[in-house]
Amino acid sequence: MLKILQMLKRYALSLDDTRPVSYAMNPHFKRESDVNLSAIKDIQQFVDEISDTEIYDNRERVERISGIAELVDIISCNYQEQWYSLIHEAVPDKLILGTELYQYFMGNGEQMQNFTEKNPSLIPFEKPYCIGGMIWTGYDYPGESMGYPAKGWGGALIRTNNECRSGFYLIQSYWREEPMVHFSVMDYFLADEGIKEHWDMPAYADHWQFSRFHKCLIPYSIVSNCEEVALYLNGKRF
Repeated sequence: MLKILQMLKRYALSLDDTRPVSYAMNPHFKRESDVNLSAIKDIQQFVDEISDTEIYDNRERVERISGIAELVDIISCNYQEQWYSLIHEAVPDKLILGTELYQYFMGNGEQMQNFTEKNPSLIPFEKPYCIGGMIWTGYDYPGESMGYPAKGWGGALIRTNNECRSGFYLIQSYWREEPMVHFSVMDYFLADEGIKEHWDMPAYADHWQFSRFHKCLIPYSIVSNCEEVALYLNGKRF
C-alpha cells in the first residue's frame, strides 16, 4: 500500500509541486494479507469490516502511521485524536491535521468509537502540533444514505435547507469571537434522521413544547463563548 501512496504522491507533485502532500488515514489498520485488491467491489466495506487482520495494539498502529508519515509532509488522521500523543511521540517533526472528526464524540484510548468528556474540535487548542480539524460534515448532502427513506447524509451541522442543528452552535461557541449563547433541550421523541452511529449529536432540540411531560426533569444544554450565562424560567433564575 505504501507503493501506491508513493505513486499517488509523485503524480500529485507532477501536477503541482508547490504544496505539501498529505493522506487522510482511515482509523482502521490491518496487517498485510493475500487479499486480491482488484477483486474488492466495496473498498469502504473491506476497510471497516472486522477481521483477523485488524490491528488493535496502539503501538503497532503507530508503527504503520510512522511508515506513512515518512512519505507525507503532514500527518492527516480520520477519527484518531485519542492517538495524537502517541503519533507525535513517534513522529515529532510532523504536524498533525484532523481530516475527519465527529462533531460531538471523541474516541477513548483503544477505541475510536466511545463516549468521552472531550470534544475533538478542542484538540488543536490543547496540542500545538495539531493544526486543526475538519468535521464530517458541515452540510447534509445527497449520498451515503443509512437506509430508506433517507436519500443522503443527515448527520451534519447544517441541513440542506440551511437550518442549523444544535451541533452547529456548539462548534460556533469554540470559534466565534462575537458573544453568543444558545439553549437546547433534550428531546428523545425527535424523529430518527437515519444518522450513522457516532456522527450524530445527542437528541437536542431548539423548542420548548413538551405537552407530554408534566412535573418531570428535562435535560438541557447551554453553549456559549461568554464567561457567564444566566438561565431564567418564569422569572426565576436557575
